[in-house]
Amino acid sequence: NGVLYADSKFGKGGTLVIDAGEDFSVYSSSDNGWAVYGGAGSSIVINGGTYSTSEKKGTSGTIHTIGASLAVNGAVVDVGPGSVMNAYGIYSNARENTLTNVTVNGKYSKAVYLNNAYGKTVIRGGTFITNKAVDDSTPEDPMPVNPTIYYQGALDISDAAITRIGTGILYDKTWPKPTEVENLTIDNCTFTVVGENNSFKDIDFDKN
Repeated sequence: NGVLYADSKFGKGGTLVIDAGEDFSVYSSSDNGWAVYGGAGSSIVINGGTYSTSEKKGTSGTIHTIGASLAVNGAVVDVGPGSVMNAYGIYSNARENTLTNVTVNGKYSKAVYLNNAYGKTVIRGGTFITNKAVDDSTPEDPMPVNPTIYYQGALDISDAAITRIGTGILYDKTWPKPTEVENLTIDNCTFTVVGENNSFKDIDFDKN
């Protein structure tokens, strides 16, 4: 019960490696909403385990890093039940990210939020779920419905199962605003659509 924290000091981050056994779990009731946190410059490697929180504060991830690199392998990540919007299963501002056979239960929230315009992320396998929405919004009024995977930078994803109630994979670039999906390599991914009359796309770009 608590938070695993990779600290940052004088611009240099710590290194956190979690080699989890079958029964290893982190359950956080932190007001910040983190079960695992990486400070500036940090490197985090997570091998296995289950990570969850009792509640979720806005703009925080169950696994949350502003560090240099993040690698998550074979872990299960649950967004806290108190969240409806603005929380994430995995939030990363790192330049290098690797997710391998990860399960993220995002519920109402983004399962994965990759928020570095210069970042590179590789996803191999895994299950990513955002399956709840606060109302019956449409692509013309999309704010209450979160995408499952939201990325800036470059994303290389294969063999993943994506459950979506909004867009499955949504690309964004701050400036200039994109006119199409960019920097995406995708292979052998499946999309499961939740809800009747769902007119969101499996893959789209942020037009706002």
